[in-house]
This record gives sequence, C-alpha cells and structure tokens, in this order.
Amino acid sequence: MANKALVVGASGFSKKYIKKIIADYDFVIACDKGAEAFYGMDMEFDLCIGDFDSLDKDVREYFKSKETIEYPVEKDFSDLELAIDCLLKKDFDRIDFTGVLGGRLSHELFNLGLFLKLKQSGKRVSIREASTRCDFLSNNEVINIPKGLEVSVVPFYDDDTTISMKGFRWNLKDKKINRGSTLTLSNYTVDEGYIMVKGNPVLVVIEPIEKKIQ
Repeated sequence: MANKALVVGASGFSKKYIKKIIADYDFVIACDKGAEAFYGMDMEFDLCIGDFDSLDKDVREYFKSKETIEYPVEKDFSDLELAIDCLLKKDFDRIDFTGVLGGRLSHELFNLGLFLKLKQSGKRVSIREASTRCDFLSNNEVINIPKGLEVSVVPFYDDDTTISMKGFRWNLKDKKINRGSTLTLSNYTVDEGYIMVKGNPVLVVIEPIEKKIQ
C-alpha cells in the first residue's frame, strides 16, 4: 500500500519546488486553486478536490479530463479539510502539505488546527514550502536537521511534552515545555542536529537563518 501523500494548497505555492519534490509521493491531491500549480507544467496530480470557486476558468477547462471531486461553494467544510478526509479514507501513513502558508491569516490558523488533528490521529504530518519546513512531532519521534538553519519549536499543550535538542546553539535535555512559552523560539543548528519529542505534539519550524545570532 502506498504510504506518502502530498496535498497542494492554494496559498503561495512554488511550481518549481513542487516539481522538485513530487516524485517523493505516491499520491498527490490538488486542492482547489492548487491545481494551478500544475497548469503548463510537466507534472501531474492524482485527484483535484474542492468547490473550484477560485480556480481560473482556463485552468478549470484544462483539467476537466482529470479525476475531480467537486463540492458546492456553500458547504460546512474547507477544501483542505475535504482533501484530508479523502486521504484518511485511503489510509496513508504520512501526509505532507505545500501551498498552505502565505494566504489569509484565518485560513492559516484553521489549517494548523486541521494538521494538529491529523497528527493526533497517528499520521506523520509535515508542511513543505520552498523556504520553510514544519514538522509535527510527538511520542518519541525524532527529526534530523542540517547545520545552519533556524529552528523554533511550538508547544500546543500545558503538560506531558518534553523535548531534547542536540547540535544547537542552545541544547536541551528532556526539557518540559508548555503552551505559551517562548523558550524554544529562534534557536539554530551549529552542527548536524536533532530534536526528539516525548508526549504531546509540537510543531518544529525550520527556516534559513536570516541573520547570525551572536
């Protein structure tokens, strides 16, 4: 059974970056306007899902022959939530997202809630953008991080979450972190590093360093 899926959203996607990573996935969903990322490009999605209210007319005509699931514009769920529900029925182990940052703030905040809910269902969840990567980690999961990157860890809970960080400017060992704390904001790797999380999910945000911390 295929185990890695990618959802391409409508906000700030990079066609060049999607083309670079798409071969890593067994199944690709274009979420509504995310279909425009594939228009005129030598790459394909497996399914397009949404109400298509924001999809350019020419793009919509072009993809008429592709597999689509169309919903009414007035509905109780966002296009992204519908895409996630579709993938949950297909039982993928890992679901990654791109084109989900840089849009309306309200959408981004609700999207984070969707990703957290998905993580709590036992899936591996990651946001992969051209210059930013975000991974949801929990329950003894580990992520390795190259040297020279800025890393922040965002906790969502008030208890039962500890992290260890090695290879960083400020290392931590089994440190308990709580929601609302900025202890783990803007650290950076001085060597090949890793983060291990025990307990509830956290969000690990990895970005290029804009300026060196002295």
